[in-house]
Amino acid sequence: MANQSVSELPDGDIYALLTKALYGEDTGDIELDDIEHDDRGIDVTLTDLDGNTRKITLVIQ
Repeated sequence: MANQSVSELPDGDIYALLTKALYGEDTGDIELDDIEHDDRGIDVTLTDLDGNTRKITLVIQ
């Protein structure tokens, strides 16, 4: 995932990135920049080295 734009990340790489973050592992060039939650789910903003962002929503069912 190195030097990859967040807008180009396939779903599998996003899942891997979130899993690494949950276990405290290095997420490489992409950071979890902002995390917000409410009773419906969790919004996570991913940011790459170029400042590009992508918002991911995890829905609680």
